[in-house]
Amino acid sequence: GGGQGFDYEEVFGGAGGGGFSDFFESLFARQRGGGGGRASGFGGASQGPQPTRDTRAKLSVPLEAAHQGDSLRINVNGKQLDVRVPKGIRPGQVIRLTGQGTGGGNLLL
Repeated sequence: GGGQGFDYEEVFGGAGGGGFSDFFESLFARQRGGGGGRASGFGGASQGPQPTRDTRAKLSVPLEAAHQGDSLRINVNGKQLDVRVPKGIRPGQVIRLTGQGTGGGNLLL
């Protein structure tokens, strides 16, 4: 069967050190920003902040604005944003608006 001849407790410090489960509890506690102590597990109401995600959207840039560089005003999720269009931008290039995406991620136009 799977796992014969492989002792997880031995590899992860079984003799008096807490072993396999303590290894993972301390690992996940560090990822959540916790210092010492034991992790509280995977369930519960508060699991910390949700990860930020980049949001993608298409933006039609007038030829003159792309050639000369300009600012465009757009509406995103009920907010008005001024987007600086870099001079000489080409089709397919991305304009990144830091912090304007989902959960504080970036908005990529």
